[in-house]
Amino acid sequence: MVGGNGTTAFILPHGGALQTLAVPPGATNAFGINDNGNIVGQYAAGANMPGFYLPSASSTSFATILQPVGANSTVVNAQGVNDNGLIVGFYLGNDGQVHGFDEKAANIIGGVLLGTAIADPTIPSTDAEVHALAGEYEYAGSWIRSLSDQYHVSDHNEAFFAKHVLGKLSTDLAVIGRALRTAADSEPEKIDTARMTQLYSRLAWTFRCEVSSFQRRAYHWIFSRASWREATGKSVISFQ
Repeated sequence: MVGGNGTTAFILPHGGALQTLAVPPGATNAFGINDNGNIVGQYAAGANMPGFYLPSASSTSFATILQPVGANSTVVNAQGVNDNGLIVGFYLGNDGQVHGFDEKAANIIGGVLLGTAIADPTIPSTDAEVHALAGEYEYAGSWIRSLSDQYHVSDHNEAFFAKHVLGKLSTDLAVIGRALRTAADSEPEKIDTARMTQLYSRLAWTFRCEVSSFQRRAYHWIFSRASWREATGKSVISFQ
């Protein structure tokens, strides 16, 4: 059995006493061991946190496991190793998310093993999940439509805002809602969790928009957005 507390890695041999892993120096956790006694884990190397492969608890040398090519982060977590020497784990990607890797210990060169990225799985959505998201878009569209209908219009600028800003937004949300209903009834599995997250995020971001001022530009071919701000000191619509 192997383990660690985030500061020190250890091994508990069958029928033996708990031992601290002295190699590699700075070993913080040991996560996996196979029947051959090979151990994998993570260690601290300055500001970096790479993985390690240790042939045995008594070994005086080890291999550093690095992130796959293209990943900038040096956070690598080697989680397990099987009896054939296949090491698996995860690393921190450029997107700030963790991703899987694997590689064979036989490919260690000069004390370094470069992980091979594993494609992230796509988890299909269920029809109920897609219908729920469709309902959110439909409700949002109808709410904004009612806001547009109740909007007090006193001049042509406010009429434009009610029709072409609020009205257009409510129509777009309703269209997305209908498209999601269709997908939910036919092929919900084609909308994976990543796409669902994007759509929920878009809805949340829409309602974080705060309109502080609005000005319809009658001569829009004269003023660019930059020159409008320079001339008036105001934004057409400010977002927070």
